[in-house]
Amino acid sequence: MVLYARRISAWRSLENRNAADWIRRIGGEHAYQAIWEPLLQGKFGPQATNISAVWFWNKLKLRGSSRSESGSETLVYLEGGFRSVTEQLRERLTSKGITIQLGNPATEILCQDGRVTGVRTEQGTLDAPIVLCTVPLPLFLRMTPTLPSAYRAPAEKIRFLGNVCLVLRLRKSLSETYWLNVADPDFPFVGIIEHTNFDGVENYNGERIAYLSKYLQVSDRMYCMSDQELFEYAVPFIQRMFPDFNVADWVIGYRVWRAEFSQPVITRNYSEFVPARRTPIEGLWLSTMAQIYPEDRGTNYAVNHARETARMILESRP
Repeated sequence: MVLYARRISAWRSLENRNAADWIRRIGGEHAYQAIWEPLLQGKFGPQATNISAVWFWNKLKLRGSSRSESGSETLVYLEGGFRSVTEQLRERLTSKGITIQLGNPATEILCQDGRVTGVRTEQGTLDAPIVLCTVPLPLFLRMTPTLPSAYRAPAEKIRFLGNVCLVLRLRKSLSETYWLNVADPDFPFVGIIEHTNFDGVENYNGERIAYLSKYLQVSDRMYCMSDQELFEYAVPFIQRMFPDFNVADWVIGYRVWRAEFSQPVITRNYSEFVPARRTPIEGLWLSTMAQIYPEDRGTNYAVNHARETARMILESRP
């Protein structure tokens, strides 16, 4: 399947196909039922049958292309994590006299006579002839009520899944596997990722770090659980996979992270809905995860998209 996917470059030919039918055709019914159907259901829930073949093709192509000549997967982890990147950016920007306002949420993008004039925040209004918005697409649409319907209407058709992520600090390792996908429809998470099987325990004071991730509607019961409720809910499922797992002896601590707009749902003919970076409002630009199609959401692609958007903004100035 990977070899087949890597030979496809004209991905638009897959846009009007759904992933389930395409997987059956190139991988067979048994592989679909045993592996891909439960993983698609675990990832997208009720939306699984609407997912575009482009999304699945890109996953196969990406994973197949990240392997070395020996067949092992080649991945890179930033020392210090993404925080090291944001800290470097902050230092570089502030050294150039740029002000970063934290704890002051933007509530509305202000426009007049077809051009952007600034941003309203909880602490007042900021005037600006150019605004680049990088919040999730649904928030951008709420913040910009004057967007023309021809731009707004297709973008409003894009749906999102939230995500809940339970991060465990452990004294012992669950397994030797870094990324463990779980093709069991009764298992409530899409996988167990033991981060310290990738980035060593010496960087985490000797602790093992593992996390369990779930994409879901924000109205779902799991999303609405308290941190303790979610942890207690997850424990029996972890024990089913790892019978020796014992909370008292293994768990040092845990934390739960939630994101409302984590995963854009890539449906068939998704390219028809993707909003342009340059909006119809003069001086207003948009760069979000919903626009990096045909790639799936990811930091690498977000950085590329942001660089290209910045170049376009600079070139558009007199």
